Order: sequence, then C-alpha cells, then structure tokens
Amino acid sequence: MGIAIYNNTFIDLPFPHACFKILLDQEPDLEDLKQWQPETARSLQFILDYNNPDVPLEDVICRSFTIDVETLGAVNEVELKPNGANIIVNKENRREFVELYVSFTFKKSCEGMLASFKKGFNRMVDLPVLKALFDYEDLE
Repeated sequence: MGIAIYNNTFIDLPFPHACFKILLDQEPDLEDLKQWQPETARSLQFILDYNNPDVPLEDVICRSFTIDVETLGAVNEVELKPNGANIIVNKENRREFVELYVSFTFKKSCEGMLASFKKGFNRMVDLPVLKALFDYEDLE
C-alpha cells in the first residue's frame, strides 16, 4: 500500500477505516467496529443505549470487563483493565467498557501485525508528512 501511494497509484483494497486511523495515530471508535464486525458493534451499541429503569443493565448483559480470545482453538478470558474480571458492566461504566473493548479489538489483539504494517508503510511514505496533510478519509 505504501508503494502504491509513493507511485501515485490507486489500488482497490477494502481496508477498514480503523487501519487508516491507526496509521495516523488516531483512535478507532465504535463506528469503525460497525464496519468491521457489525454484530459485535450492535451488541455494544445496545449496551450504550440501554435505558430500562426497571431492570438494571448488569442483570440484562451479565458482563465483566473481560473479552474472550480464541488462540489455537483454546478460548481464554482476557481482562480489559486490571481486575476486570471482578468489575461488572453497569450503567455508570458502560461507556468505558465499550471504549476498552473497541481499543482491544483494534489494537491489543493485533498489535504485532499493526506494528509491522505501519513500519512497512513508513518505509515508503513519510508518516509525519502524511499526518500533516491527510486525515483517514483522504488516505482511504
């Protein structure tokens, strides 16, 4: 992709918006997750929008600040923040949960691959100049 930009060539590769945001050191958000994992994004949006005063959110979703990660066929529970397994998602902390979930999905779970992608991209294109001239929509 860096070579394509260097040579002023357009390529039709459907990267999620989040990839371009990460290249420019911007934070991906729930809208980016909607493009990449729409069902997960709908679930997180439900958590944000939930507003039934009769039934507490924690009774409906029964979630803690953890995420299940599959590695070589084994599913491991990873805490999104220290002691996250013991922190229940509720109305007061739901926004923090969604932000940590999105951040983990786009950054922590694939940080090695993203670092390599960014390093290769930076070899062809000067990222500080790119950041000064473009936003993620222009890169796309």
